[in-house]
Amino acid sequence: MVLVSKHRRALVSKIQPPAPSTYAPATAPASPTSATATAHPGRAWTPLAGDWDGNGTATVGLYEPVNSTFFLKNSNGPGMADVVFRFGPVGRVWTPLVGDWDGNGITTVGLFDPATSTFYLRNSNSAGVASVVFRFGPANAGWTPLAGDWNGDHRDTIGLFNPATSTFYLKNSLAGGAADVSARFGPTGKGWKPLMGDWDGNGTDTVGLFDPAASVFYLRNSNSAGVANLSFRFGPANSGWIPLTGNWSGSGLWEYEVEGTPQSPPP
Repeated sequence: MVLVSKHRRALVSKIQPPAPSTYAPATAPASPTSATATAHPGRAWTPLAGDWDGNGTATVGLYEPVNSTFFLKNSNGPGMADVVFRFGPVGRVWTPLVGDWDGNGITTVGLFDPATSTFYLRNSNSAGVASVVFRFGPANAGWTPLAGDWNGDHRDTIGLFNPATSTFYLKNSLAGGAADVSARFGPTGKGWKPLMGDWDGNGTDTVGLFDPAASVFYLRNSNSAGVANLSFRFGPANSGWIPLTGNWSGSGLWEYEVEGTPQSPPP
């Protein structure tokens, strides 16, 4: 679940699950931070990144699944969440995702229900009903949702990643139906994590993979089968750290310009 601001080269960062953090938003049941920390260990909060205020810079957020609450920061520094709201049902194992669904330059939230393979997307960062609802992909399949601007039209749409075959299924519209693009990339059965980003700054998001065992990123500049265009190691191996992508643009988070030699992910 990652996001990259449009028309800017994507940078990568990793979020470290640390000791309990030291401040709390007024309504938060635990204490998220916004630089290199997330939330209290064991809370299973999900880190997010998006341009929540439309200023062209990605900042961080957290999703708390027990209460289905989003905590969003408009800067990459310590402090309370700037935006806090509840969206979606509580007590469900739904997956958060973020994107600019309506093309207005502001990243907003969404949820994916794996039991029915249904997406619930909202066009504002506030409580309320979903703005768009549709089903895409097989139910209960263990596939991972993601979002990006796959065709460069300045609107984010969704996709799914099948880890069993290491195949990406991407949609160019917020609707059900067959995938517009499908591409196999990377090895199967390795537990690698799917990513997306505008790695070459051409205005189109493409796919990537993160190998947690070696802490290596494999990024591709087209949504097609083939070798990685960029690969590099960043962060400690086997650490349980979570990768994020975004245009951090001078933030306090760890940043790494995505440069490297084309390399194929190992079989």
